[in-house]
Amino acid sequence: LRLIETRGVGGAARVRWNVPVAHVQRCDALERPDDAPCSHDGDTTILDVRPHEIVTLMVGRSG
Repeated sequence: LRLIETRGVGGAARVRWNVPVAHVQRCDALERPDDAPCSHDGDTTILDVRPHEIVTLMVGRSG
């Protein structure tokens, strides 16, 4: 999943999933895992984004 911060202000982004998600890993544009933190709990993932940043998330579905 790719997210784009378009307002130029950055901050916390929240993704609410409508499908069961087991894990979420933040990655670079080539889908290599990086060390940028993201918090995943149940059906919600929260991560910090910089102004105009493009974020890539690798998502593992459960079930």
